[in-house]
Amino acid sequence: MNARTDSPTSPEYTIQLLRLSQVQEILPVSKSTIWRYIQAGKLPKPKKLGRSALWVKEDVENAVRQLIL
Repeated sequence: MNARTDSPTSPEYTIQLLRLSQVQEILPVSKSTIWRYIQAGKLPKPKKLGRSALWVKEDVENAVRQLIL
């Protein structure tokens, strides 16, 4: 999913949102392990959009870098 904002006064940028299955592609662990990492503060909490839980891709990638460093 992409959310794009264009305005005449700001540069164009794209925010990529991920579903849980896409977070698992970045960090190949079980769903329960992902939720444990969130509770432990190792991964960011998802944003809620209706019933959907979505993560900002850049936030997930940064958290994974911290896990492996």
